[in-house]
Amino acid sequence: MVRTATDQQSVETRRRRVRALALAQHNPTLAQEIQKSQIEGSNYLAETMQIALDKGWLRPDINVKAFSYWQQGMFFGHKLLDISEEVDLHEPWNEIAIIALRAFFQPR
Repeated sequence: MVRTATDQQSVETRRRRVRALALAQHNPTLAQEIQKSQIEGSNYLAETMQIALDKGWLRPDINVKAFSYWQQGMFFGHKLLDISEEVDLHEPWNEIAIIALRAFFQPR
């Protein structure tokens, strides 16, 4: 999942998300819709993470809802790398993301 974030479709998805968030800063109606969508999407991701937690794949002390926001923030932060166009950093960024994500997994 981390490594697929470098394809053009992922870049475009992040670009649209940044644009919508920027527009929402000056449009209360849009901000309200984004808020609603964000909460729904985060809850869905948290429910998915709960399955992993229930199966013992994640550390039991992880708050899955907070983790869902952190995870989205990490991938959203990838936009900074997109903007830089420093393609030689894609793989090192991916490796760092994987290292960070491993902190959430239950040791086997």
